[in-house]
This record gives sequence, C-alpha cells and structure tokens, in this order.
Amino acid sequence: MFFINKVIRRILRKLLNICRGGVFKMKYKKYVHLADSKNVPQFHKYSEIVIEGEKARLEFGRNFYARNFFSIRLANGIIRFGDTVFFNNQCSVNCLEKIEIGDYTMFGENVKLYDHNHNYTDDSIPFCTQGWTAGEIIIGENCWIGSNVVILKNVHIGKNSIIGAGCVVFKDVPPDSILLSNGMLLSRKRSEMNKRILGEIEE
Repeated sequence: MFFINKVIRRILRKLLNICRGGVFKMKYKKYVHLADSKNVPQFHKYSEIVIEGEKARLEFGRNFYARNFFSIRLANGIIRFGDTVFFNNQCSVNCLEKIEIGDYTMFGENVKLYDHNHNYTDDSIPFCTQGWTAGEIIIGENCWIGSNVVILKNVHIGKNSIIGAGCVVFKDVPPDSILLSNGMLLSRKRSEMNKRILGEIEE
C-alpha cells in the first residue's frame, strides 16, 4: 500500500508540474524562451514575474528552481538564466537592460540584482523624477552568491567565484575568486595564502 501511494503521489506531482508548465507558457509565451519546452522553471509560493515592454525577453535554461517570494522585474531588457540555476527565499532580479547568469550558479536568501540605478545629478528636481541609468550584470557559471548580497549594474563576476554573505558588489570580480564582506578579494587558486590572510595558519 505504501508503494502504491508513493507511485500515485509521483504521478500527481508530474501532472501538477505539467499543468503549471502549461499555464506558465500560456501566460508568458510572448516574452519567455525555454531551452527545453518540457523543462519548465519551478517556482515556490508567492513568486512573481512582472514583464513590461515589447522588447523584453526572458530566457530559462533547464532545471531552474526558485524558492518562496522570488521576483523578477523586467522592462524592455533581457534576462538569461543558464542550466541548473537555484535561488533561495526572497531573491529578486530587476532588469532594464541585461542580466545573464551562468550554469550551476546558486543564490542564498535575500539576494538582489539591479542592472540600473536612479539618476541623481540634478539638484533642482527630486531623484524620483530623474529616470535611470542602466548597464548589465554578467555572472559566470558555477558561482555561489551568499545571502543578503546586492549586485549592482556594470558588474561581471567570473566563473567559479564565491561572493560572501552581505557583500555589495559594484565592480568586477575575477574568475576563481572569493569576495569577503569587508571588500577583501581572495584567489581560490592560492589556498595557503588565503588561510594566512584569514589567520587560519599560525606563523
């Protein structure tokens, strides 16, 4: 009986995923491209996608997965997610121009990506009326972005890099790097030197 119930649950789960996939593709078919039409992105509760503008494009690789309260805001830009990208709870991706995320990259809780910023140079009018400047965010494959990280426009993060929890990233991070919340940049290829810097090896 337990085996039969397990099989039934598995079948129901697959049927539910098919239904979700059909609704997703119907709702966003004008803007969304899937690398595999049978491999639909998986979103947990309270997730939200807002797309505006005729030029907006949203591309998903295979095995995309986002937990609760994930949000996408896309206005006339392009967002590309590679294969096997994972977002933890309460992350958001906000795009006016271009955001690309490589294969096998994962995000901790409450990570925010913004490829744009408010203009603020004219002191005669409020900031909120001055519009935006936009750039791009490119994150390489196999990166780990820690919790509470904010990534700003015109940032390239190289492949195999780790961004420590709480970082505000406003400039490029080379491949195979570790960025700490105090701004220190370490190389993943020089582990002994890193340990000395972090005080993990006694002189």
